Amino acid sequence: MLKGTTFEKYKNVYLPLALPPMLITFLQSVSLGVKVMVMSEYIASVNNSIGQIINDAKLNLDFSVILAWLILLVLIIVIFDVLVSILKKKLNKIY
Repeated sequence: MLKGTTFEKYKNVYLPLALPPMLITFLQSVSLGVKVMVMSEYIASVNNSIGQIINDAKLNLDFSVILAWLILLVLIIVIFDVLVSILKKKLNKIY
């Protein structure tokens, strides 16, 4: 690797080593971002948002709506997790 160009060093050494932590960080940031976004909508009661729907359901004691939206949010996070794991497998085949 001492004789290669800088691009080859990054492509063959740095990128394969840095890719798994970068994907994990991406997945965690997306998951946390969705949770924070819904919680901020819940606190601020933004019109036509998931947070407002959950807040209204809580005030009306409609726990089935709360449970349905929370299951939907979990499914969204699981879909992101599956997509990142598929991307990770494809990138591991390349490198």
